[in-house]
Amino acid sequence: MYKSNSFSKLEVFSCSNLPQSEKRNKWLVWHRGFEICLRACQVTDPFEKKNLLLSEGGLELQEIFFNIPGADVGRDDKKGLDPYKVAVKKLNNHFAPRRLEVKERNEFWTMQPESGESLPMFYKRVQNCANKCNFGATAKESEHNAVIDKIMQFVPMSLHNNLLQESKLTLDDMTRRLEVYETSSPPNSSNNHISEPPCVSSEEIVEYNRNSFNESGKPHRNCGQFHGRNKTDCPALNTNCSNCGKLGHFGSLCTIKQGGGSGIIKSFKKKPYDKNGGAGGYQGGKKMKHEWQMYGMDYESPQNY
Repeated sequence: MYKSNSFSKLEVFSCSNLPQSEKRNKWLVWHRGFEICLRACQVTDPFEKKNLLLSEGGLELQEIFFNIPGADVGRDDKKGLDPYKVAVKKLNNHFAPRRLEVKERNEFWTMQPESGESLPMFYKRVQNCANKCNFGATAKESEHNAVIDKIMQFVPMSLHNNLLQESKLTLDDMTRRLEVYETSSPPNSSNNHISEPPCVSSEEIVEYNRNSFNESGKPHRNCGQFHGRNKTDCPALNTNCSNCGKLGHFGSLCTIKQGGGSGIIKSFKKKPYDKNGGAGGYQGGKKMKHEWQMYGMDYESPQNY
């Protein structure tokens, strides 16, 4: 009865809903309470202590215990085996913090200098990170780890995150995991392909530059204001022109004549600016060129709407 009352105050061990970093602390706290109950009940027999550990720990602890190789041993006085001490040692090792070698090397290879960090400081940080990494004890192991680290840079993100949680990964393990992932993913799935860096087309670059003010600090051509380089920063982005009715610029900066005339742009393309102001030149060309340049525009490049 006394034994039953003592262990009734001890909660069943459970850690399935905890992150890996908190499971060890949960086990240590629970085992400390279990040891107190053993002393209170004056239980000394190793075999009985092991059985109480499993019965009071509950089904979750039993499942963990019986899946640990060499954890369940019988009493052997000749060899000096203590089944309770063996069980506790195996469980301590199971809940000990795992060294994630793949993650450590991945952090090393993806390191970059931080903002304002000097090269000597970056060198020291890289060296400290390298000291924690296992690059291989032999030339063959180093070669295998190098192949694994290279593949890790291109595997799909979902698989990449899972592989980072492996304490140790061999080439055979990597091959098996890749084959399982390929067969389990739907056909023609984008997850089956190597991830590639985003490609920016020349048209996107032109559009980006066209919708950003230049480095000399000139105002934006569509709103006449100073703002960031992103197109969405322009206050005229969703504004209809009061002159031509088109979207994306203010009426005061519209380059199309009222009444649907040919407009400034067409006149310039038809009669290019003559720096000498002679025949065939556009009257007031110098003044108009100056006004266009004030808003960061090239007077020979029509604005697309």
